[in-house]
Amino acid sequence: MNRRRLSTDERAALWEAYDKKCAYTSEPLPYAQLQIDHILPHHLAEDAVQRASLSSEYDLPIGFDFEGFENLLPTLGERNRQKGPMVFDKSTARFFLAIAQEKLPKVE
Repeated sequence: MNRRRLSTDERAALWEAYDKKCAYTSEPLPYAQLQIDHILPHHLAEDAVQRASLSSEYDLPIGFDFEGFENLLPTLGERNRQKGPMVFDKSTARFFLAIAQEKLPKVE
């Protein structure tokens, strides 16, 4: 699975859908400091078997797009670096996935 590069318009839409705030801290997020983070890290879904396992483990809907807006959050660069490659526990991941799902219509 190749990592998708977001366009400037897509990055701006994601940023604006979250009211120009970091999804993790709700701190104001200047566009110059914007980073986009995967809730479920990209490397966990590299092949079909891994994607199926994650989908089952996290109760993801059929057709969940690991590179889609439903798995992406706007973050402050500093917060994204603090998180690093950490994988959220199921409860935390589900919390952020629910927020991303709620924001999806605004992003699109």
